[in-house]
Amino acid sequence: DETLLALTDPGLDATANTHLARNAVLTCRLEETRLPELITALGGIKGSMSTWCGQVLDWRDLREVRFRRNLVQIDDTTTLLDGGRLGMAGRAWVEPDLEGARLHLELVPRFTADRAPYSSLLKRETPKPLLFDALAQYTDLRAGEVMLITCSELPPPPPAPDPATDPPAGDDPDPTDDPALDSPMPRSVDISRRSRELGHALFSLAGEPAERVILVVVPRIPPSMIPDSADGPDRTRNSSLHVETSR
Repeated sequence: DETLLALTDPGLDATANTHLARNAVLTCRLEETRLPELITALGGIKGSMSTWCGQVLDWRDLREVRFRRNLVQIDDTTTLLDGGRLGMAGRAWVEPDLEGARLHLELVPRFTADRAPYSSLLKRETPKPLLFDALAQYTDLRAGEVMLITCSELPPPPPAPDPATDPPAGDDPDPTDDPALDSPMPRSVDISRRSRELGHALFSLAGEPAERVILVVVPRIPPSMIPDSADGPDRTRNSSLHVETSR
């Protein structure tokens, strides 16, 4: 985190950054030309993928993770996510302004169940995403500026159980075994152990050592909308949003 924050600027205002940080979500921004410097400072990446999104007027998951009976900590509340996808949804479009143009970006975490509650073979309903709108944020990006979204520093792995002090596994019931939690939609529960914070659930990868995913949002604004641009109108690209995922 120290290296990442030292080479970047805050991604959002102080209040928004603090709120997201409490949920282990880290946002920052920097000039696109400095991305290679940042990657080198972080020790390189193991893999990446790139997606052109264009003008995204409807919500789209920029990063998603499948869940099956997982406990996630969101704003100090532990929620059971069962049978669905936890995602960081976004939408974005180019807006003209006095300085030329900017990319308006909106973000919100959400969970989409695989099936709607009470659906049946006779009546199939499309699941409606559950928006964690208390964490919704928005910002503007200039041409040549990128937004990075990832998780905060990963917590150390839990210590191995001590047979002398810890009860056998059979005496420690799984908190998700309660039949009342058998639901395709999230349920808030008062159990905090075995849960992960939202940012770690979305952007961390299991393994030794643990790794994290960095989502890079890159605005693509037509040169014709940028004052003093050396390039002419770019008629081959009408995309405004480019998303890269690295780990």
